Amino acid sequence: MNITWIPLRQASQIAEAVAVSQQQPVLIFKHSHRCNISASALNRLERRWEADFGHKIQCYMVDVVADRPTSLQLAEELGVYHESPQAIVLAQGKVQYHESHLGITYEAIREAAEQ
Repeated sequence: MNITWIPLRQASQIAEAVAVSQQQPVLIFKHSHRCNISASALNRLERRWEADFGHKIQCYMVDVVADRPTSLQLAEELGVYHESPQAIVLAQGKVQYHESHLGITYEAIREAAEQ
C-alpha cells in the first residue's frame, strides 16, 4: 500500500505537524535518497502499510540531504537525536515513538499511533 507523504521542507512546517498531532497521530520519516539503509527501511515500511491505518495518521517526509536545516531543527525541537533514516510518531504534540535504521517497524509505528 502506498503512503501519502507530505514533504516537510521548511521549519515552519514542524509547528504545523505538531499542531496536526493534537487531532490525529503524525508520522515523520527522515529519509536520505543517498543511503541504501534508508531506502530499505522506507521500502519495508511501505510494503507493510495497511490502507485502514493510512486514514488514521498524517505522514510527513523530510529529505535529510536537500532539507538538512529542517531535519536538524526537527531533531532539536522534538528533543530526539538526529538520525537517518528515522521514524518519529507524534501524538498530542509529543513524541510517542522514535527509531532509526532497520529498527523502524510498521508494527511499532502503528502501536505508538494507536495508544
